[in-house]
Amino acid sequence: MKGLIRKDMYMMKTYFRITWVVVLIFLVVGALNEKASFYHAYSCMMGGIVPISILSYDEKERWMDYADTLPLSAKTIVRSKYLFGLIFSIAVFVLATVSYAVNCMMHRGGDLSSVPAMASVFLFLSMLPAILLMPVLLKYGVERGRILYYILFGALFAAVAVFGISDSFHPAANLSPAVLTVAAAILWVVSLTISQAVYPKRAR
Repeated sequence: MKGLIRKDMYMMKTYFRITWVVVLIFLVVGALNEKASFYHAYSCMMGGIVPISILSYDEKERWMDYADTLPLSAKTIVRSKYLFGLIFSIAVFVLATVSYAVNCMMHRGGDLSSVPAMASVFLFLSMLPAILLMPVLLKYGVERGRILYYILFGALFAAVAVFGISDSFHPAANLSPAVLTVAAAILWVVSLTISQAVYPKRAR
């Protein structure tokens, strides 16, 4: 599994450097801008979508077909994708949380009491692309699942734009960090379980 994750890391460095530059720029702007929910939320979604996008390159290069010839189980291949995505989700979530904390110090009177709630939102948003899209793409492939991929992708970013611009991600809604974090973990496990079931029967 370590080798599979390293392979995806190399692909990220090759194809998605500019994405991380954009994410960092958004987080810097988010730290400096008084109403920064959109920048933080959008950064989480962009970071979370990178592991999904790598699947399109895998399909283009027929990597999955090659992986089937390796002494690896289907579950190992699927788990490596999810673990790689989780690593990225945690990385983006940490960066977004730091950016939000800086924003609180600069624009919210130094009050950091809202940071835990917002951190749980950032973690949820960064994990959401993999939770929703990975089973679809592992089952049908990027080409066959493209329409549903675009629908879900567009809906997620539209929601982020609407709520982010209106600053509705601010924890005025009294979200429980523990509940949201547990919900993200449960949904992630459910998504992983579904993917492990559908991947061996995937469309070719």
